[in-house]
Amino acid sequence: MSRPATPRCVVRNGKAIDAALPPYSDLDDINTPNYLSPTTQEVPESNKAPEEGDERAYSLPEIQLESCLVAIDQRRSTQSITVPVIDIAMLLNTSEDHDEAAVAVTRGLIWEAASKMGFFQVVNHGMSRQELEEAFSQSQSFFSLPRAQKDRFALRRELNAGFEYFQQVRPSTLLPDQKESFQITPCNMDKGGLWPPAELLPGFRSSVESFAQKSHEISLALLASLAVSMGYQEDYFNALHCSTADDCQATLRLLHYPAVDPAGGNASGYFRAGPHTDWACLTLLYQRVGENGLEVCPGEQSNSGVWTAVEPVEGAITVNIGDMLMRWSDDKLKSTLHRVQYPSLSNGVSIKDRYSIAYFMQANKSSVICGPEKKYPPITAGDYIQMRIKSNYAK
Repeated sequence: MSRPATPRCVVRNGKAIDAALPPYSDLDDINTPNYLSPTTQEVPESNKAPEEGDERAYSLPEIQLESCLVAIDQRRSTQSITVPVIDIAMLLNTSEDHDEAAVAVTRGLIWEAASKMGFFQVVNHGMSRQELEEAFSQSQSFFSLPRAQKDRFALRRELNAGFEYFQQVRPSTLLPDQKESFQITPCNMDKGGLWPPAELLPGFRSSVESFAQKSHEISLALLASLAVSMGYQEDYFNALHCSTADDCQATLRLLHYPAVDPAGGNASGYFRAGPHTDWACLTLLYQRVGENGLEVCPGEQSNSGVWTAVEPVEGAITVNIGDMLMRWSDDKLKSTLHRVQYPSLSNGVSIKDRYSIAYFMQANKSSVICGPEKKYPPITAGDYIQMRIKSNYAK
């Protein structure tokens, strides 16, 4: 059956505007699948990236969801949920004697977590503690630079790369996230002159590039597992997420949420990161124990506005499904709402800094996103990401 038109809240010149959107169909309405290769499908003109100011920049269902959250009671919950922790050592074992039965079990656990909650944590992923500590050290070195130095590498939207300071405005809050970030899309950094020079940050580039490539390999292993569960060949997503391609969009994001002094700052009404879903196929989130704040609103809770905390696990990587892969799977995989909340301000205790690192596994620009059941019209990954950027950043 068709769902009713969905109300939407969008922002134009600082004002919220309600608009009605056409209905879209449930999976039950889809005819027999007629799958085409993601590199050969024709993309409708209406689904190509809009020009600046075009209403279509806000027309994706994913953005509609975030926009309408501004009217929902986004309260904190005392509930707790269990985020699955999955050992993926078997997925990374390429030797001839690897245990196919154990691999199948691991794939089943990943599919269950990805299709029900959209969030899970992985261990035995191949990223060493030393590599993690080095990446966080480089991140802190960058954010410790004077603001004027960081502004030399300001965000370039067309490259999806660069530094931003309290600039991202979520459709869900209409307020800027209380953070600064450095977006690193490796194939675009030289184009924009966005790599900090060695004399400013010795070893930064080589360390970050190595960390990004290792994250890419872990992401490919997870995508391979999901591809098999979706009925594709194990290597189906590989060429569509090629890290050496000129149009690669995979991005490493260094994040810093500054400390708040209760005597001099007021966090009331703001989020460190407002409620959102991620744009990518999947996200690897690296956190440090003791620097909490991540909260999720999965499944049925997404309709109630009830949020629960996800605590970091020592040595684990938090993984979440993004909108791109949810669309690619005809909504079988779940892109879950999440946010980064401030700890409660009480007893005059300041809120300390939070650092995290996210790797967004985004398909190459030329890759065409369309599920086997064609629930959504085809769209290139490049146009998809540009639509999401336009909805989150001012000019």
